[in-house]
Amino acid sequence: MKFYGNKICCGSYACLNAMQDPEIDLQLFEISTGTPFGIRHEENGHFDRLLTTYADPNIGIDHAAFLWGYDTRRKDCAVPEEAAETARRWVNQNHAVVMGPVDMGYLSYNPLSSLQRRMDHYIVLKYWSEKEILCIDSEGFAGQRMDDRELAGCLSVKEVPEAGEKITLRCFQKRRKFSIEEIVKAASKQACSNLSHAENSGEGSEAIRCCKDYLKGQLPYLWKLPLAYDIQYLKQRKRLLQYLLELMEAYEIEKKGTLQRVGEIARIQQNLLDQIYIRTLQGEIDQEKFGWLGEWEARLAGTILQDHRRA
Repeated sequence: MKFYGNKICCGSYACLNAMQDPEIDLQLFEISTGTPFGIRHEENGHFDRLLTTYADPNIGIDHAAFLWGYDTRRKDCAVPEEAAETARRWVNQNHAVVMGPVDMGYLSYNPLSSLQRRMDHYIVLKYWSEKEILCIDSEGFAGQRMDDRELAGCLSVKEVPEAGEKITLRCFQKRRKFSIEEIVKAASKQACSNLSHAENSGEGSEAIRCCKDYLKGQLPYLWKLPLAYDIQYLKQRKRLLQYLLELMEAYEIEKKGTLQRVGEIARIQQNLLDQIYIRTLQGEIDQEKFGWLGEWEARLAGTILQDHRRA
């Protein structure tokens, strides 16, 4: 079994740990969920979604699985006991089960779980014995054994808005061949849609501005580490945008001039994020760089939307 972990894309890692399909490219799978594109800002006392994803990964997984030739069996459970019982039944049928999003803070096998409360996460469950399930977690846990009671005790979605108050289980069955070119085409359309919708709905560049303004009057020790975390992940998402642009150029999906303009914006944003990150670790908000980051996010959405309309 190949083990996938542990960067930004826990949902994609979980899917690949379940599918064990060597033909699937991890980065392109994550891109095909649409999750990397678009920024959203949320204000709460935990400061844990300051610059988070606009698109819901819990929706994007189903879309991506279909593009890669998989049918998805899905069940949304109301309580942990129902989820654990369903998982047991499915793994007994020799299915690998993707469970999530769930609250990382309740995953008791992880010694750092108390530091990860409210963070949405995905895990994989496989058959081990009649009494135990094998849990595979991209955070570095490749084989944690749990009985059904222990599993139920690890499951909470009360403070994970992405879950929609349900514990979701999925298993996948390969049904069709896939075309990388068609996946790239679909992913590029989804990226365009997410970026433009984020901007038009008052997120995107406005989310960056709101984040900057929100943190002005807050004590740095409250937001320094959560913001640093979000900046690291946002930079990874900008790298995934660049990877998508490379694939689009390879398959001649978009005009080269458009790809170059978008690529330059992504590079500028990554440089700004580097500078913002350093100041963040010092407990400071770089007002100027934050402002520029927002301006370039608006230009990114505007460039993509303009060229999309022309197409």
